Amino acid sequence: MSEKSKKRFDKNRQQIDFSPGDLVYLKKPNRKVGLSEKLLPQYSGPWEIVIKTAPNNYQITNHSRKKMDNVNVERLKRFNKRVDEPIDDMEPCDWGGLHNPYLGE
Repeated sequence: MSEKSKKRFDKNRQQIDFSPGDLVYLKKPNRKVGLSEKLLPQYSGPWEIVIKTAPNNYQITNHSRKKMDNVNVERLKRFNKRVDEPIDDMEPCDWGGLHNPYLGE
């Protein structure tokens, strides 16, 4: 039975590796009385990877380096820096004779 369970688990498992200095989000259970859990923020960060302590564990720190945590890779998500620059070289959409809802036609 355990081999079958392992195969089922490993089927959707992705190997994720981080390097020291990478920025990540940390998934934290966020429960507050009187508030809906699904509307509360699920991730905190960005945190910085300090070192890989085990095959699936990393030591992370916040930017002020006052707090360090050892966490499992399952609780980490890669941080992607947001880019707020407009895209100037983008071609206008050809609607091919269809109604364009954005122009109020």
